[in-house]
Order: sequence, then structure tokens, then C-alpha cells
Amino acid sequence: MDNWRAYLDQHINVGMSTDCELITELQNLLIQKIELKQTIFTFGNGGSAATANHFSADLSLLGIRTGTNCRSINLNSDLSLGTAVANDIHYDSVIEEQLSILAREGDLAVGFSASGNSKNIIRGLNKAVSMGLDSWALVGFDGGAIYSLGEVKAIKFTSKKDYGLVENIHMSLSHYFIDNLVQYFIKNDRS
Repeated sequence: MDNWRAYLDQHINVGMSTDCELITELQNLLIQKIELKQTIFTFGNGGSAATANHFSADLSLLGIRTGTNCRSINLNSDLSLGTAVANDIHYDSVIEEQLSILAREGDLAVGFSASGNSKNIIRGLNKAVSMGLDSWALVGFDGGAIYSLGEVKAIKFTSKKDYGLVENIHMSLSHYFIDNLVQYFIKNDRS
């Protein structure tokens, strides 16, 4: 594609293809978890791991920007633990094993997957559900297997198989959440 405007239009069309009520629901849940001082876990693979890590870092910096701290852990960040699980158990278990160690009932799990078919993300989300975590995913394409997991709420951005486009939209949504959280916590400053 050699036309910048057409490239941006594609992103807008895909961004508009999702259920905006689910975005609002996750936004409100993020506020609730932060106010209750619960942990928000993020995870993904490849570019989605980078997005999950970036989102977690921005969540963790809310306190600097607003005075309201957020406890967020990206499960792709601990190389020692992640590679130990991958080596000693199986790569498909990397997320679920870390959740078993770190998560508590009532926390929030947010998985990122363009295809919606990553086995370690699916297993991680299923583990989160079994532990009593609110479990969400950001997916693309047709949503993959994650989109049909009954107890996981998935925000799907329908597109052709274009990983970069879906990953860009996921990052944009992450920034949208952060911008709204900053505005909310500054407006509702309790100090």
C-alpha cells in the first residue's frame, strides 16, 4: 500500500468494527480494579507481548501522572520465570503458571492476541477464569479460539489477516484507556 491516507482509513474502518460497549465496560472495570488496589495482569506473544508490556508500564505509571497508583504486572517481562516454565514444563504453560503463582481472585487478566489462537494465551485466560479473575482479551481477524471462550470477554477488531494493523489498533486502544484513566483519576483526586 503506497497511500498513507488509505492506510489510515483501513485503521479507522477496523477500529470502528468493534463493540464500543465492550470497550466502555473494560474501561469501567479498569477503574474499579485500580480503586480496589487489585492487580491487572497483561500478556501476549510477539508484537502483542510488546503491546501488553507497554500497556502494563503505562498503567504502573498512573501514580506519577495522577496520584493514584495502579498495580500492573506484565507476564512477558520476567525472562527468568518465563523461560524456566517454558523449559521445565512447556511454552504453552508460560502464562498460566505465572498466574498460578502471582494472581489472586478478583484480579484482572488482559490477553492480547491478533489471531486469537495462541495456545499459551488461551491457557492463561482459562487459568485466570478458573482462579476467579475477570478475564478479557483483545483479538483481531475472526477472533480465533479466544473469541469463543465462554467466560472470557473479547474485544474483536475484525480484519483480514494483517497482524500489523491489528497490533496498531490494540496499541491505540491501550493508549485510549490510559488517557481516559488519567482524566478520570485527575478529576476524582481524593488527596
